Amino acid sequence: YDPIMILFYTILLAHLIADFMQPAALVKWTKQNITGLLVHTGIYLILTFIVLLGYGPYWWLWLIILGFSHFVLDRLKLWLNDKFSHLSLHVFLLDQILHVVVIAGVVVIAGFGTSPFLRLISKYSAWLPAITGYVIVTFGVSILVFEAGRTISASNPDEANTTVISFKDRLLGMAERALAVTLLLTELYFLAPLS
Repeated sequence: YDPIMILFYTILLAHLIADFMQPAALVKWTKQNITGLLVHTGIYLILTFIVLLGYGPYWWLWLIILGFSHFVLDRLKLWLNDKFSHLSLHVFLLDQILHVVVIAGVVVIAGFGTSPFLRLISKYSAWLPAITGYVIVTFGVSILVFEAGRTISASNPDEANTTVISFKDRLLGMAERALAVTLLLTELYFLAPLS
């Protein structure tokens, strides 16, 4: 499996975990002030640090670029949501697309290399696209649906940027989608309507 694609998928997974699996309290804190955003970015940096540590002589530079861009893009997303709360879904999609573009750009510039973490997971590299898709479907879709609902309703702009999905609702939605996707992937699709 291509080492560059392994790097891409692992950094993308670090991003998805940091963005989609954060607790509701952190999401709310991130929306309320810069300290919350710094904590969120710090979590992303820790996950990315694990992936990049030792990835060539400039691994620290790629880490700085990814961390700084993550902070700037999330700050931009918050600003856009404040100004255009009725476009919440569009802002969410733009934010995620820009994150992926930055990750892909860094991976291309970083080129071939390896790190202890990447060597460790390289034997599972064929699973990385599936795991990425699984995380997007089970966690990201709930955020996508939430943002679509905010965009459609856009009834109370004052609350639009502080509302978050509760932990219970996020967990239940994730469990429901994880079960449905798992049943479909294991060809037990006839049980999917029961989930």
